Amino acid sequence: MFGHLRDVLIQRSRNASGLHSASQVEEDVASPAVLTNELSKAQNTKDFSQDTVKGILLTCLAGIALPWIYAKWTATAEKIVAIEGHSDLLDNCKWIAQVLVIFNHMVYFASVNRFFNYDRWTLLSGSGVDSLLKISHANSFLVNPMFCFISGVVSQGKPSYRRVVRYVQYLVLPTLIFHFLMEPAFTVGVGTLDPEKIVKDTAHTLTWSSMSTHAHHSPAWYLFALCLWRGSAFLVWSHLPARHALVGMMFVSCLCGYHQLPDEGMHGFNTAAAYLPYFGLGFFFPFQAVVNSLPQPSVLTCCLVFALVSLYLSVLAPLICPTIDLHGWYGYSQNPFPNYSIPEFLNAGPWDYSLWWSRRVAKFLLDMVAPLLLIFVVFPRSKMPLTYLGQHTLYSYLFQWIGFYWWSLLASKIGFPVITSTAGHIGVLFAVYLPLSLLTLIFFTSSYWRALWSWGLSPRWLDPASKKLVDYLTAEPGSRSAEKC
Repeated sequence: MFGHLRDVLIQRSRNASGLHSASQVEEDVASPAVLTNELSKAQNTKDFSQDTVKGILLTCLAGIALPWIYAKWTATAEKIVAIEGHSDLLDNCKWIAQVLVIFNHMVYFASVNRFFNYDRWTLLSGSGVDSLLKISHANSFLVNPMFCFISGVVSQGKPSYRRVVRYVQYLVLPTLIFHFLMEPAFTVGVGTLDPEKIVKDTAHTLTWSSMSTHAHHSPAWYLFALCLWRGSAFLVWSHLPARHALVGMMFVSCLCGYHQLPDEGMHGFNTAAAYLPYFGLGFFFPFQAVVNSLPQPSVLTCCLVFALVSLYLSVLAPLICPTIDLHGWYGYSQNPFPNYSIPEFLNAGPWDYSLWWSRRVAKFLLDMVAPLLLIFVVFPRSKMPLTYLGQHTLYSYLFQWIGFYWWSLLASKIGFPVITSTAGHIGVLFAVYLPLSLLTLIFFTSSYWRALWSWGLSPRWLDPASKKLVDYLTAEPGSRSAEKC
């Protein structure tokens, strides 16, 4: 606690003065008297904050409503059955969600001056960080929750030897290959279109120093989290009743929020634990039964629900939960940028601190409103021209950063007009960034691009060995002994 508070105070002092050297600031802040004073201030706050009250109220309402919902749930589907083959609805959900993920990343990085510096000088000239973050904030109630929920749905089913082997072959192994080989060797070089950089990075990637360095860094958070979620589902959650497993997932998520894992290589655990309930809800959700029980809505109904969801995401949800994000360590929930003062979590009084978990429960409840409405009412259930993209969203998720590099290079070469009006900025976001996000998805999921990287991300060349392993594991003990002889 003292170590983290010391770092936060140092950062706050640097931002406040801007005149002292780092060493001088550390000397001023690191004294026990200053730290004790700050901790005493934090512990003297005894009143409940409004966010805590909201969290408690929403948690209580959920506690009252969930037993009724669970009764309806069990009446709808006696048991969860894994979806066989590809679901057109799920594929449509995945590609639409991936477009929004790319769009959200573009908006976020434009707001913090990464990748899109040129856009901030031209197309988004004079745009405030807060206005861009409001769009990113509203999108946060939809994008990640929907993707995590869908990940749970496609992971449904009891564990078996075949499923565990495929889990290792098509998820764990591609995660390791991308993290240790593809990302360090090719991302920057391909993004900057520098062949010399590609050769240099590839040679360095094969060294022990590169391997050890990346071993101390967390892989792409979603892949890392998905490995943990499915692994824990195979080992623990699938063996429990649905209601017990969901309560256990929420308990793990809320408890982990109190603990910051300082090592960068462990940072992914915070995010994985935070989104575990979203995955769990999808894992136990009677998806196909609900789809079959709901008639295809009319176009008018879809438009009306879409308008209500848009209003909810842009106005109501941020009003109820005004913080930027409540995922990961609670101390990062309000202030993810370094130029803010001490986060509210460190200033929380005893009651606020003890009940901080209720905010995560409230955020979970608020987050799932929009995804469920869009999935079951708005999104198309039949095959569409872009439905096939849903089967390959992994490629666009991992390589979208290359697309950002290319866009930045293109923008700097072409030169764009300077736009300073708010209406113009909104037009840029939805007339330029949104179509660009779709083009990024289409390009990086194309058969040509996938052919370059499928050896590592879709290692079908291991299918013969996997089949032999599954056959060996599922064979009768007597036949195994005979095979050995």
